[in-house]
Amino acid sequence: MADVMPGIMANEKRMNVGTDSEDSGSDATPSIDPEAERRLRRKCDFHIIPVLFVLYILSFLDRINIGNARIQGLEADLKMRGNDYN
Repeated sequence: MADVMPGIMANEKRMNVGTDSEDSGSDATPSIDPEAERRLRRKCDFHIIPVLFVLYILSFLDRINIGNARIQGLEADLKMRGNDYN
């Protein structure tokens, strides 16, 4: 498996998640490699931001279309009164 994905195995070795050497008590908090945290945050951003962008654009288009439908006579065609449109 190491020769199939050498980059993954190398990255796993670089991610140092352990306890601080200064803390010797049982309350030791794990220290996270800042470089590994940065890479993980970047990877999450590259997967989440495009999906949110598409959802935002679709929401915007939906609001525009419903407004145009009202202007072009949707309420009259469907015999809506008062708060039926909301």
